[in-house]
Amino acid sequence: MPVYESSPIDIFDVEKSINAENEIKDFFTNDPRFVVGTTLQGIDSGLAFVVKEKIADNNGHITEKKFVVKFGGDDSIRDEEYMLQTLDWASHVVNRYRIGNNPLQAFDQPYVMMEFLENGTLGEFLRRTMDAKVVLPNRVLWSIFLCLVRACIGMAYPPKGPPAQLEVTRDEEPAAIAHQDMHFGNEKPQTVSIGGSIFFEHQYMPVLKLIDFGEAQILGPRMKSFFDEDFDDMDYDHQLNLERHRPQSGRRNRGIDSNLLDVGVLMGGLICSKQYIYETNLRRLLMDPKLYPNLDPDLRLLVQRCLAIDPLNRPRLEELMTLINAGAFTKSAADYGEAGQPGGRESDERLRDIVSTYMLSADV
Repeated sequence: MPVYESSPIDIFDVEKSINAENEIKDFFTNDPRFVVGTTLQGIDSGLAFVVKEKIADNNGHITEKKFVVKFGGDDSIRDEEYMLQTLDWASHVVNRYRIGNNPLQAFDQPYVMMEFLENGTLGEFLRRTMDAKVVLPNRVLWSIFLCLVRACIGMAYPPKGPPAQLEVTRDEEPAAIAHQDMHFGNEKPQTVSIGGSIFFEHQYMPVLKLIDFGEAQILGPRMKSFFDEDFDDMDYDHQLNLERHRPQSGRRNRGIDSNLLDVGVLMGGLICSKQYIYETNLRRLLMDPKLYPNLDPDLRLLVQRCLAIDPLNRPRLEELMTLINAGAFTKSAADYGEAGQPGGRESDERLRDIVSTYMLSADV
């Protein structure tokens, strides 16, 4: 299946949605605390627009904060609200936005309010680097991978804040939340967004957060996800001998299996500079040692394992947590020898330049 293909969405009446949009915007327009902004394009399972809230402190100083209101597609909005509430304290999932004296109390349709992530999406970042023919350094790829893994850990082990916390594994049975809609694309909705703050885990990169949980489900052991694969063709796993890396311990379930495959697809797209590509083609490209000769072999193998056809050959979250703690995802310039020297493709200055030019200067 194409990695940019969206899962089914709730279809809601166009006229009804226009009326609802006008009604919900009126609630904010009639409240002097708020300024209604732009309608967001390419939103799955509903409509969304930006609102700016004016917040006065005790001294009368006004600060402004943006948030997103999403509505329509009733079932998916209810599902998204439930999932975001479950994941309220995860640092790598978009947070719900809370306001006092909510002007939407009289609005009789499902909606969800969430933080505004100002630096665009991972898909837009990839498009800009592709247009500039930029090959992403390993250290940028590792940082993005780290955010995606943290998000997967958060879905399996929702943090028990407040406040928002780094996602870590726990000695308990994990939840089977499957996002089921992770992808980046141009015409389709994009489900990984870029926040504003530089995150302490990776010094030069802003935090990436999962968005758009309208298709997320808790998968039971016999439930099929949207992206279940046929095990008839196991050549990929056998050629790479992925069975020898099969974890001997660690918990897994259908939700974790699904999310790790999606992460493998996203990472493969970033490595190969491909927004639209079949998973089978991603696997083939990453198997060719002549392609992407500067790719860190540790990174290549870990992504290949996430792309394993047999879920048993994918990493366990506990293993990934151990790698995080060992610094595997946060390699320094010194780990890349000459390439990490000043002016090199893995240097600190190169990372700053890529993040500043193609991520923080987003055209959003």
